[in-house]
Amino acid sequence: NMSSASVDLSGWLLSDDVLDPAQWTLPQGTVLSAGEALIIWADEEEEQGPLHAPFKLSAEGERLHLSAPLDGVPHLVDSWSFGAQLADRSIGRMPTGADTLVSLLDPSPGAVNEPSPGHAVRFVGAEDVDFHPALVAPGLPFAGQEPLVVLSGMTPGGAGTIQVGRALGEGPALVSERLGAFEVSFQADAQGGLSHSLLLPRWSPRLQPALPAPGSTLFYVQAVDRSGATNALAICVQN
Repeated sequence: NMSSASVDLSGWLLSDDVLDPAQWTLPQGTVLSAGEALIIWADEEEEQGPLHAPFKLSAEGERLHLSAPLDGVPHLVDSWSFGAQLADRSIGRMPTGADTLVSLLDPSPGAVNEPSPGHAVRFVGAEDVDFHPALVAPGLPFAGQEPLVVLSGMTPGGAGTIQVGRALGEGPALVSERLGAFEVSFQADAQGGLSHSLLLPRWSPRLQPALPAPGSTLFYVQAVDRSGATNALAICVQN
Protein backbone atom coordinates (compact mmCIF):
# COMPACT_ATOMS: atom_id res chain seq x y z
CA ASN A 1 0.00 0.00 0.00
CA MET A 2 1.88 3.05 -1.29
CA SER A 3 -0.77 5.51 -0.10
CA SER A 4 -0.77 7.42 3.20
CA ALA A 5 -4.00 5.77 4.43
CA SER A 6 -5.09 2.24 5.34
CA VAL A 7 -6.88 0.21 2.65
CA ASP A 8 -9.47 -2.48 3.40
CA LEU A 9 -9.15 -5.36 0.91
CA SER A 10 -11.78 -7.57 2.55
CA GLY A 11 -13.79 -9.32 -0.15
CA TRP A 12 -11.47 -8.39 -3.00
CA LEU A 13 -10.89 -11.12 -5.58
CA LEU A 14 -7.78 -12.75 -7.02
CA SER A 15 -7.70 -15.14 -9.98
CA ASP A 16 -5.52 -16.53 -12.75
CA ASP A 17 -8.60 -17.20 -14.92
CA VAL A 18 -10.17 -14.25 -16.75
CA LEU A 19 -13.40 -16.26 -17.07
CA ASP A 20 -13.55 -16.85 -13.31
CA PRO A 21 -12.47 -13.61 -11.58
CA ALA A 22 -13.89 -14.81 -8.25
CA GLN A 23 -11.57 -17.81 -7.90
CA TRP A 24 -10.44 -16.65 -4.49
CA THR A 25 -11.72 -14.01 -2.07
CA LEU A 26 -9.46 -12.17 0.35
CA PRO A 27 -10.65 -12.85 3.90
CA GLN A 28 -12.56 -10.36 6.03
CA GLY A 29 -10.27 -8.13 8.05
CA THR A 30 -7.59 -7.91 5.36
CA VAL A 31 -6.50 -4.32 5.97
CA LEU A 32 -3.23 -2.88 4.67
CA SER A 33 -1.79 0.02 6.64
CA ALA A 34 0.12 2.78 4.83
CA GLY A 35 3.37 1.35 3.47
CA GLU A 36 2.43 -2.24 4.36
CA ALA A 37 2.74 -5.22 1.99
CA LEU A 38 0.70 -8.44 1.85
CA ILE A 39 2.02 -11.85 0.80
CA ILE A 40 -0.53 -14.20 -0.80
CA TRP A 41 0.53 -17.78 -1.51
CA ALA A 42 -0.86 -19.06 -4.83
CA ASP A 43 -0.07 -22.71 -4.06
CA GLU A 44 -3.37 -24.65 -3.93
CA GLU A 45 -2.75 -25.28 -0.22
CA GLU A 46 -5.66 -23.52 1.53
CA GLU A 47 -5.18 -25.72 4.58
CA GLN A 48 -1.90 -23.85 5.25
CA GLY A 49 -3.69 -20.63 6.21
CA PRO A 50 -6.16 -17.89 5.21
CA LEU A 51 -3.78 -16.27 2.70
CA HIS A 52 -3.19 -19.45 0.67
CA ALA A 53 -5.20 -19.32 -2.58
CA PRO A 54 -6.87 -22.40 -4.15
CA PHE A 55 -4.99 -22.00 -7.44
CA LYS A 56 -1.32 -22.27 -8.39
CA LEU A 57 0.55 -19.96 -10.76
CA SER A 58 2.36 -21.58 -13.66
CA ALA A 59 6.16 -21.37 -13.72
CA GLU A 60 5.84 -21.07 -17.50
CA GLY A 61 4.01 -17.77 -17.15
CA GLU A 62 0.39 -16.63 -17.24
CA ARG A 63 -1.87 -13.73 -16.16
CA LEU A 64 -3.07 -12.65 -12.73
CA HIS A 65 -6.22 -10.58 -12.11
CA LEU A 66 -7.21 -8.45 -9.09
CA SER A 67 -10.84 -7.37 -8.83
CA ALA A 68 -12.99 -5.45 -6.37
CA PRO A 69 -16.64 -6.37 -5.67
CA LEU A 70 -18.96 -3.52 -6.73
CA ASP A 71 -22.67 -4.15 -6.18
CA GLY A 72 -21.94 -7.87 -6.09
CA VAL A 73 -20.13 -7.85 -9.46
CA PRO A 74 -16.32 -8.26 -9.83
CA HIS A 75 -14.75 -5.09 -11.19
CA LEU A 76 -11.22 -5.50 -12.61
CA VAL A 77 -8.78 -3.22 -10.77
CA ASP A 78 -5.46 -4.51 -12.10
CA SER A 79 -4.02 -7.42 -14.10
CA TRP A 80 -0.51 -8.48 -14.95
CA SER A 81 1.03 -10.95 -17.38
CA PHE A 82 4.37 -12.61 -16.64
CA GLY A 83 6.63 -14.95 -18.55
CA ALA A 84 8.63 -18.01 -17.52
CA GLN A 85 9.92 -17.79 -13.95
CA LEU A 86 13.31 -18.77 -12.56
CA ALA A 87 14.20 -20.03 -9.08
CA ASP A 88 15.18 -17.41 -6.47
CA ARG A 89 13.98 -14.48 -8.56
CA SER A 90 10.93 -12.26 -8.35
CA ILE A 91 9.26 -9.72 -10.62
CA GLY A 92 8.72 -6.33 -9.02
CA ARG A 93 8.52 -2.61 -9.58
CA MET A 94 11.70 -0.55 -9.29
CA PRO A 95 11.36 1.50 -7.25
CA THR A 96 8.32 0.18 -5.36
CA GLY A 97 5.19 1.90 -6.64
CA ALA A 98 6.73 2.92 -9.99
CA ASP A 99 5.65 1.66 -13.43
CA THR A 100 8.92 -0.08 -14.37
CA LEU A 101 8.91 -3.85 -13.82
CA VAL A 102 12.23 -5.68 -13.38
CA SER A 103 13.45 -9.17 -12.50
CA LEU A 104 14.94 -8.96 -9.01
CA LEU A 105 18.00 -11.11 -8.33
CA ASP A 106 17.77 -10.21 -4.62
CA PRO A 107 14.05 -10.69 -3.79
CA SER A 108 12.59 -9.11 -0.64
CA PRO A 109 9.15 -10.65 -0.02
CA GLY A 110 6.96 -8.49 2.19
CA ALA A 111 9.30 -5.48 1.91
CA VAL A 112 10.02 -2.72 -0.61
CA ASN A 113 12.10 -3.65 -3.66
CA GLU A 114 14.64 -0.85 -3.46
CA PRO A 115 17.59 -1.08 -1.03
CA SER A 116 17.95 0.77 2.27
CA PRO A 117 20.86 3.25 2.71
CA GLY A 118 24.24 1.55 2.44
CA HIS A 119 22.85 -1.43 0.54
CA ALA A 120 22.38 -2.54 -3.09
CA VAL A 121 19.92 -4.75 -5.00
CA ARG A 122 20.74 -6.59 -8.25
CA PHE A 123 18.19 -6.73 -11.06
CA VAL A 124 17.76 -7.27 -14.81
CA GLY A 125 15.00 -6.49 -17.28
CA ALA A 126 11.67 -8.17 -16.54
CA GLU A 127 11.96 -10.41 -19.61
CA ASP A 128 15.66 -11.25 -19.23
CA VAL A 129 16.20 -14.95 -18.52
CA ASP A 130 19.99 -14.84 -18.24
CA PHE A 131 22.63 -12.17 -17.88
CA HIS A 132 26.35 -12.02 -18.57
CA PRO A 133 28.64 -10.26 -17.69
CA ALA A 134 27.88 -9.55 -14.02
CA LEU A 135 28.00 -6.57 -11.65
CA VAL A 136 27.95 -6.91 -7.85
CA ALA A 137 28.51 -4.66 -4.83
CA PRO A 138 30.42 -6.68 -2.20
CA GLY A 139 31.05 -5.65 1.40
CA LEU A 140 27.57 -4.41 2.21
CA PRO A 141 26.52 -2.35 4.00
CA PHE A 142 28.88 0.39 2.83
CA ALA A 143 29.46 3.69 4.61
CA GLY A 144 29.62 7.11 2.98
CA GLN A 145 29.09 7.56 -0.73
CA GLU A 146 31.71 5.28 -2.34
CA PRO A 147 30.38 1.73 -2.75
CA LEU A 148 32.77 -0.83 -4.22
CA VAL A 149 31.48 -2.45 -7.43
CA VAL A 150 33.02 -5.54 -9.01
CA LEU A 151 32.68 -6.56 -12.66
CA SER A 152 33.24 -10.05 -14.09
CA GLY A 153 32.82 -11.60 -17.51
CA MET A 154 33.70 -8.45 -19.44
CA THR A 155 35.90 -8.54 -22.57
CA PRO A 156 39.45 -9.33 -21.32
CA GLY A 157 41.46 -6.13 -21.50
CA GLY A 158 38.50 -4.38 -23.11
CA ALA A 159 37.23 -0.87 -22.53
CA GLY A 160 33.74 0.01 -21.37
CA THR A 161 31.71 2.36 -19.20
CA ILE A 162 29.96 2.15 -15.84
CA GLN A 163 26.74 4.10 -16.33
CA VAL A 164 25.01 5.81 -13.42
CA GLY A 165 21.57 7.43 -13.47
CA ARG A 166 18.46 8.23 -11.47
CA ALA A 167 15.92 6.65 -13.84
CA LEU A 168 15.36 3.36 -15.65
CA GLY A 169 14.71 2.82 -19.35
CA GLU A 170 13.70 -0.07 -21.59
CA GLY A 171 15.94 -2.61 -23.32
CA PRO A 172 19.37 -4.04 -22.41
CA ALA A 173 20.64 -0.60 -21.33
CA LEU A 174 18.53 -0.19 -18.18
CA VAL A 175 19.96 3.12 -16.98
CA SER A 176 18.22 5.87 -18.88
CA GLU A 177 20.11 8.88 -20.16
CA ARG A 178 18.87 12.02 -18.50
CA LEU A 179 20.14 15.23 -16.92
CA GLY A 180 22.32 14.37 -13.92
CA ALA A 181 23.40 10.95 -15.19
CA PHE A 182 27.11 10.27 -15.60
CA GLU A 183 29.45 7.47 -16.63
CA VAL A 184 32.91 6.22 -15.70
CA SER A 185 35.26 4.72 -18.29
CA PHE A 186 37.16 1.54 -17.42
CA GLN A 187 39.48 -1.08 -18.88
CA ALA A 188 38.97 -4.66 -17.70
CA ASP A 189 41.90 -6.81 -16.61
CA ALA A 190 43.18 -9.86 -18.50
CA GLN A 191 40.42 -12.00 -16.95
CA GLY A 192 37.64 -9.56 -17.87
CA GLY A 193 37.23 -8.27 -14.32
CA LEU A 194 37.43 -4.96 -12.51
CA SER A 195 37.02 -3.54 -8.99
CA HIS A 196 36.08 0.12 -8.73
CA SER A 197 35.09 2.46 -5.89
CA LEU A 198 32.20 4.42 -7.37
CA LEU A 199 31.80 7.98 -6.07
CA LEU A 200 28.09 8.80 -5.92
CA PRO A 201 26.97 12.41 -5.34
CA ARG A 202 25.04 13.42 -2.25
CA TRP A 203 22.01 15.69 -2.28
CA SER A 204 23.06 19.33 -2.33
CA PRO A 205 21.17 22.38 -1.01
CA ARG A 206 22.45 24.22 -4.09
CA LEU A 207 20.22 22.20 -6.41
CA GLN A 208 17.95 24.27 -8.62
CA PRO A 209 15.05 24.39 -8.25
CA ALA A 210 15.46 24.20 -4.48
CA LEU A 211 14.19 20.88 -3.12
CA PRO A 212 13.80 19.59 0.44
CA ALA A 213 16.59 17.26 1.51
CA PRO A 214 15.59 13.58 1.19
CA GLY A 215 16.90 11.10 3.73
CA SER A 216 18.62 9.09 1.01
CA THR A 217 19.19 8.98 -2.76
CA LEU A 218 18.69 5.97 -5.03
CA PHE A 219 21.05 5.43 -7.99
CA TYR A 220 20.97 2.86 -10.80
CA VAL A 221 24.28 1.46 -12.04
CA GLN A 222 25.12 -0.76 -15.02
CA ALA A 223 28.34 -1.58 -16.89
CA VAL A 224 28.52 -1.91 -20.69
CA ASP A 225 31.26 -2.99 -23.09
CA ARG A 226 31.36 -4.73 -26.46
CA SER A 227 30.56 -8.10 -24.81
CA GLY A 228 27.23 -6.71 -23.64
CA ALA A 229 25.57 -5.14 -20.62
CA THR A 230 25.72 -6.42 -17.06
CA ASN A 231 22.84 -6.75 -14.68
CA ALA A 232 22.00 -3.46 -12.98
CA LEU A 233 22.37 -2.39 -9.36
CA ALA A 234 20.08 -0.15 -7.35
CA ILE A 235 22.35 1.53 -4.78
CA CYS A 236 21.10 3.73 -1.95
CA VAL A 237 23.25 6.51 -0.44
CA GLN A 238 22.48 8.16 2.90
CA ASN A 239 22.26 11.95 2.58
